[in-house]
Amino acid sequence: MSHSKHYETVRGIFVRTGNKEAIYGAYKKSMITADEYKIITGDTAYDKTLEGAKESKIVESKLLLDTYFAEHPLVSKCHGGVEKTYSITEYKQNMFNRKFSAHTALVTASIPDKMTWNASGEECENWTDEECIQFIAEMNAVITPLVSAQQKLEKQIEACETVEDVEAIVIDYSKIQMPLHEQPVTK
Repeated sequence: MSHSKHYETVRGIFVRTGNKEAIYGAYKKSMITADEYKIITGDTAYDKTLEGAKESKIVESKLLLDTYFAEHPLVSKCHGGVEKTYSITEYKQNMFNRKFSAHTALVTASIPDKMTWNASGEECENWTDEECIQFIAEMNAVITPLVSAQQKLEKQIEACETVEDVEAIVIDYSKIQMPLHEQPVTK
């Protein structure tokens, strides 16, 4: 059986939290199928409570943010001055940060190492530390205002007093305005 686009993310959330209400929210938003909901939770239905609606909306906000990052990759000239496209999903951010941290630790310990990374759809190439720092700065310029918006949404969701209030919250990351000083800067 092939799974929907969000199946692994939603399943991971359930494994970490055990919250069926949040998974139900993902199902209601068509992020996963009814069969996937049943596979993940073992249930066929779930009653929504205010707390469950809040958790579902928060999960939705996080899934939509990662979807936004997947659909809006970073276009940058950070590597070699050539414009290329880079995935900035949470997974790719974490992978880059782990690789660069390991590279930095090895170099600091006087152990020779080459940092490698890749543009979307390309093989890894050697990167200089300066290119990595530029990439980090450009990612942060895009990611920071969007993560901040998601955190504000969480507070707004938590303040809701009814399920209807929670369900009335519209999540649209494409409408987030990045301050001019946070716009990506490409060398």
